[in-house]
Amino acid sequence: MRDDDTRTFISAAAAVGALLLAINHILRSAPWRDWWLAIVLLIVAVAAALWPRRAARPVSAPVPAEEGAASPIESDDAALTPPDDLTIIEGIGPKIAAALEKAGISTFSRLAAAAESDLEAAIHAAGITFAPSLPTWSEQARYAARGDWAGLKALQESLTAGRRE
Repeated sequence: MRDDDTRTFISAAAAVGALLLAINHILRSAPWRDWWLAIVLLIVAVAAALWPRRAARPVSAPVPAEEGAASPIESDDAALTPPDDLTIIEGIGPKIAAALEKAGISTFSRLAAAAESDLEAAIHAAGITFAPSLPTWSEQARYAARGDWAGLKALQESLTAGRRE
């Protein structure tokens, strides 16, 4: 049973239980102090119905590898690779990071491999028109992709607001 099915079942069962108890209490003219279980069941029903659902992950069939193409295990597949914190790159803030992620550039290795024109197109699509540090993003991302944090820090110290002077 999937999470959504379980949640729906719990919500429906609690709602039915609350309704039956309420009908019973109404028919018996029960005092309000006896209504606590019906109220708790109603709260559980509403909470289960309104609880945020997880985003469904697309399931894709394996694509046969073409000659010379990287295998799916070797590729930087966005579905398998968690996104990196691109705001570590000097000159990339939360808005630019979101624009890049929307364009499919969510890891340091993808940022390092991206052409400047692709980066410009991604930020322009998000309505951002000015990114003076863009020419150094790929270089910074190469250090981060390798895990060379000391090298990245040294590079960033040589830059001014992410730009070469």
